[in-house]
Amino acid sequence: DSNPTDRGTILSAQLLGKATIAQIDASTAASGAQALTGTARCDVELRYILYVTSDPAGAQATATTAVFVPTGTDPNCTGQRPVVLYAHGTTFTQSKNLAIVSSDSEGAGLMAMFAAQGFIVVAPNYLGYDRSSLDYHPYVNAEAEAVDMIDGLRAAKTHIAAQSTTQASAQLLITGYSEGGFVAMATHKVIERDHASEFTVTAAAPMSGPYNLVKYVDVMVSPSGTVAAGATLFTPLLVTSFQRAYGNVYSNVSDVYQ
Repeated sequence: DSNPTDRGTILSAQLLGKATIAQIDASTAASGAQALTGTARCDVELRYILYVTSDPAGAQATATTAVFVPTGTDPNCTGQRPVVLYAHGTTFTQSKNLAIVSSDSEGAGLMAMFAAQGFIVVAPNYLGYDRSSLDYHPYVNAEAEAVDMIDGLRAAKTHIAAQSTTQASAQLLITGYSEGGFVAMATHKVIERDHASEFTVTAAAPMSGPYNLVKYVDVMVSPSGTVAAGATLFTPLLVTSFQRAYGNVYSNVSDVYQ
């Protein structure tokens, strides 16, 4: 009965397959990650959702999320399971899709580290990536990225409630690294400010994010003339993000780029 313009509305949802305990253990053993992840306790359903969200201007947009759901006979894999909402790090590949664990190592790591241990994982691909309708990524735009994450979480919880024997508990854990650390902290803030009646954050671990954006830019483009490694990638992401969202970073491209 939802209006298709409602944030968090599911436009399509797919069960892409299932990773078994044996498959997950074989993968982590081969990569050497098993010392960190431990052996798997659960099989993991790989689910993928296209949902409605909004762009920085508040206009309707779409984005996608991976959803990893533990299943199996172990008591830690069934019933009410805590949810990990994960924000991924900066990527320069527009086709980024955490749900394709065969080719996305970050997604495979989430599956082994969390889902195979009994946590439901919701991992949005972000606006501008994968099948998103937005033609740029609102990089380190705190409000826009938080809205996207929250809408991905809404869609995932709706889908799980309808399609899975494993269900989401009220426990919500938010984490992310690098850009994802920034996004995780922003998401925690916006949930507490605007959606406290809908979600309660149990714990948050925002890691290594560019929280001080002024310092972040100073480090990337140093007044001394020393350009930090990665500046030619991070700077265009940030400048494009803010120019598209606010329209007042530059009047001509040559104001910024030489």
